[in-house]
Amino acid sequence: MKCDSTYDDFLCLSELDLLEKRLVVFTGISGSGKSSAIQYLVSRFPEITKQGVESIAGERLKWKSSYSARWLLVDEVVSLRDAWIIKQLVERGHRVIAASHLSVPVFKTICLSIDGLYFRTDDASDKLARYISNQGVEYDESSMKQFIDQFGQSYTTLDVVLGYCQSKTLAGAMEYFSRHCTLSLSRQ
Repeated sequence: MKCDSTYDDFLCLSELDLLEKRLVVFTGISGSGKSSAIQYLVSRFPEITKQGVESIAGERLKWKSSYSARWLLVDEVVSLRDAWIIKQLVERGHRVIAASHLSVPVFKTICLSIDGLYFRTDDASDKLARYISNQGVEYDESSMKQFIDQFGQSYTTLDVVLGYCQSKTLAGAMEYFSRHCTLSLSRQ
């Protein structure tokens, strides 16, 4: 499968038949690329914008009896209640692209009757390697595994660890960060 090179399309979203789907969900930890994937889909499929788009962001999804846009972009689905609202919006005729901290099985169970696409953004083991290679940072399998085991596959956390010191290696950055910082993350 050949993916688009202008965006690290590690999920190969460029090959989707998106316009036939009513629901697309990206799940994963914070910083794993969910919102970037949504932005990429909107730019990749101009038909979405032509049909009307409304963004809904925030910690709690606000229920409205109707939205005027055909496509709803929902960022930060964090609760079962939010997933239930997503299901109701799709059943009312909207097409929804959502970023969620809920797991794929939980979302699929709530939206059982909806033909959707579900992606885990923290499943691709080589995306962080490509990301730091493009920044000129060296890494080895051991340091990459240590980072992923400790922090998950978060671009944001990787930027924090690399930015805290001036090391040109992931191993050096991890060592420095471990000695001088405490970062605690809740992983689902």
